[in-house]
Amino acid sequence: MPQATLSLSPPDGTPLRDVGSRTDATLHVVGASLGSAPPVLLVSCRGSGASDAAERLCEHEATQAAATLRESADEVLVHCRGPSPSLAAVADAGVAFQPPLVVRGARAELTVRTTDDGLSALRRTLEASPVAFEVRSVHANLESPRLLSDRQERVLRAAVEAGYYDVPQDTTVEAVADDLDLAVSTVSETLARAERQLAGRYLRTRGERSAGDADPDPSG
Repeated sequence: MPQATLSLSPPDGTPLRDVGSRTDATLHVVGASLGSAPPVLLVSCRGSGASDAAERLCEHEATQAAATLRESADEVLVHCRGPSPSLAAVADAGVAFQPPLVVRGARAELTVRTTDDGLSALRRTLEASPVAFEVRSVHANLESPRLLSDRQERVLRAAVEAGYYDVPQDTTVEAVADDLDLAVSTVSETLARAERQLAGRYLRTRGERSAGDADPDPSG
């Protein structure tokens, strides 16, 4: 199931954009009831200017029934009703809202996880809305295959726990093989395969796909 991160720019006059662009605080929408109009929002104002942001949010002309639920030195939690075109687009597209919606300045960032059809519907809905948006990233196939085989994981775990990867090493491959009652060559080869898989996955996630990053080798 794909996961997409969106950068959103709601129109002027909406509470979250107005408050975010006029204070130093970061606004986190940590909960919302999107079935009502306007939606009920649970907004955590954080960082420098949190109190100022909470006050501005409560006093915004488009905000209704605002109340401060919790306040500390660097966070104020506000419960209110108010328009949010960004979240309205999510609801209209039939995509579940997964908090938080994070507002910094005049822009907001939202990560959604849905089907391919859901992402297409969200894009169409946003294009028809007053919200300017940019798709920052899309990651497909989050349910990726298991990286290591059972034996690779067992041998690697034993080596780590024995201190094989400590600097300096607290053990040897011969000692790990003895603990597992396996041949030294088997342990050495299994660790090499596991290390290749882990290194390949790391490089791939960094955008530097390794030619040796193959699927888990069941023989390992």
